[in-house]
Amino acid sequence: MAKILNVVKGTKDILPQDAPMWHLLEKNALEIFSKYGYKEIRTPIFEVTELFARGVGDTTDIVNKEMYTFEKSERSLTLRPENTAGVVRSFIENGMSRLSAPVKLWYKGPMFRYERPQAGRQRQFHQVGVEMFGVKEPAADAEAILLAVDYLKSLGLNDLEVEINSLGCPECREAYKKRIKEVLKPEFDNLCEDCRNRYEKNPLRLLDCKVESCKEIFEKPEIKSVILSDFICEDCAEHYSKLKTYLDELGVKYVENKLLVRGLDYYNRTVFEIKSNNLGSQNAVCGGGRYDSLVRNLGGEDTPAVGWAMGMERLISLIPAIEPEKLDGYIVSNSPAEAFKLAADLRNSGLKVEFDLQNKKFTKQLEKASKIARYAFILGEDEIKNNMVLKIFLQLIKSSWKGQNYGVNSKMSEKLNEVIKKLSNAFRKKFDDYKGLYLFGTYLDGKDHEDEDIEIVAIFDIEDKSKREQIWPVIGKIETELEVCIDLYPYTMEDFKMDEELYEEVMEEGIFYNTLGIRQEKGLEQ
Repeated sequence: MAKILNVVKGTKDILPQDAPMWHLLEKNALEIFSKYGYKEIRTPIFEVTELFARGVGDTTDIVNKEMYTFEKSERSLTLRPENTAGVVRSFIENGMSRLSAPVKLWYKGPMFRYERPQAGRQRQFHQVGVEMFGVKEPAADAEAILLAVDYLKSLGLNDLEVEINSLGCPECREAYKKRIKEVLKPEFDNLCEDCRNRYEKNPLRLLDCKVESCKEIFEKPEIKSVILSDFICEDCAEHYSKLKTYLDELGVKYVENKLLVRGLDYYNRTVFEIKSNNLGSQNAVCGGGRYDSLVRNLGGEDTPAVGWAMGMERLISLIPAIEPEKLDGYIVSNSPAEAFKLAADLRNSGLKVEFDLQNKKFTKQLEKASKIARYAFILGEDEIKNNMVLKIFLQLIKSSWKGQNYGVNSKMSEKLNEVIKKLSNAFRKKFDDYKGLYLFGTYLDGKDHEDEDIEIVAIFDIEDKSKREQIWPVIGKIETELEVCIDLYPYTMEDFKMDEELYEEVMEEGIFYNTLGIRQEKGLEQ
């Protein structure tokens, strides 16, 4: 027997059962980023090595230790360890500076770094990110942070902490670097090897060290006072102050962290991270900042820019699992040719169907159907002769419609889906304790009921009547936008159970949607 070849350490297969999670991240990225005016860009996964040496910085661990570099045709090429440098290269090469500012781009795809595999991070990992070019004002920084928060909330992530800092400009940063070196000089021999190497080239990078012995040194009063000093110039201080004002006005909660410098050399002024308290010590899910010199350093015109990136594996580890979607139907038949024809007709009607390609026994086919499909249809001689299965199948789909768009009664299904989506997005952003909602009542049949309300139960963790008053403006806005009437019942699960008649009705017939607005077979109590 031939030797089994395994996946390379630090890489992972994305299996079919995992794919819906990735689709969700990608779908929400397209939806949320488009609302902010961002356009997708796709760059090659390898570039000339010089791009990253000049762009990322030769003092970074990425360039010094972690890049996958190879020689080909007397050229040094590198698998991209991050994508900002590649996007900037494309921005310059394709003359995007001639476009009206701001130029807003977003990307997704694999990155490669030779580092120790850990939870949520592999040697081949995936990032989703944004880059904005052409705006020097702090409003761009604020919008970038707000966009990141909105995207994370669209995934159901509310337990977030935004950290910000200002690194100043190259001019005002020089005095700060000098003071850092002076105060750390007596501790030089006690620093880790990486910090000793960074001491001359880029002393600010010492503040990003994760080694505990170095962290203890930075906590010494005489050193900490220098780290926490206000070294930035008047212009940079004004930029930073305006950023905080914008974030305050937008309702984005943040904390200031003077140790936050980020691991890439191209940042200036604003840097930020967004953290989740559910990831342990390596808890950053988003990192970014301003990089006003990078376009010039890579051969372009002086162009201010700001951006961020998120590790998609880390995001997936934080969001609730999505149950695999079942087929609409499975055709049970010992007549493959007829099953082919019927499957084609059903697929052309917009339905997802399969049949047994191996012509197994009926019992085996029925067993499989029960696992992967909502309906099983036995295709016999009479059914084939009268085309009964297609007619019955479509009728069943119509009569049992449960809020899904199967190409039948699509007008109502689209409107209901939009109602569910808008309610879920609004509640998720406004209420940290939102748990999901149930659709029940008249609209379960999928028909248009112009004189009837759409009946919905929304579930929250905490009974906060003053906060729940914020629900009704949300409802009113959605009703106006979609020209519907919504009858909403906000409950905690405990209070919901006490309304016995309604609870029994909803549990028996209702449809549950999670915080992302995705239908689930099982509700909160099932």
